[in-house]
Amino acid sequence: MKLISAIQLGKECGLQTVEECVLNVEHQSLSLFIYDKLGDELVELEFDVEKYAKLFNISFDEVLSWTIKEFELYRDK
Repeated sequence: MKLISAIQLGKECGLQTVEECVLNVEHQSLSLFIYDKLGDELVELEFDVEKYAKLFNISFDEVLSWTIKEFELYRDK
């Protein structure tokens, strides 16, 4: 799953931060993905967070601490 998809899902659930969105996907993964693809989807999500960290030269945890609004601002840059 791409981070943007996790963010969109999180917005629908009323979540506020990237970390909440990622944790939501992790906790609901059995309901969201086919069992055989579950691991691949979660790895893709982690890699996407790492991609943003490298893009902005910040840590993985700093990306997770962004609010959804901050993510949307950075994504457009």
